[in-house]
Amino acid sequence: MALVMGASMALIMLGFMWSMYDRPRRKLAIVAASIAVFAASLWFVRSQATVDDVSWMKALIADLESRQR
Repeated sequence: MALVMGASMALIMLGFMWSMYDRPRRKLAIVAASIAVFAASLWFVRSQATVDDVSWMKALIADLESRQR
């Protein structure tokens, strides 16, 4: 989630400060990198590819046990 926020913030900030920087290649590289990071991190967040069934279940059980105390 932090990468989604950081990539979108980089795009917004660069958009507002576009005229402050004079190197168009560097600006376009930042835009391209931000879009790539945003797309990849959004895919990871939405697909839950980094969490498998066993780790999700262990986290759920640990959370439920801590709430019962």
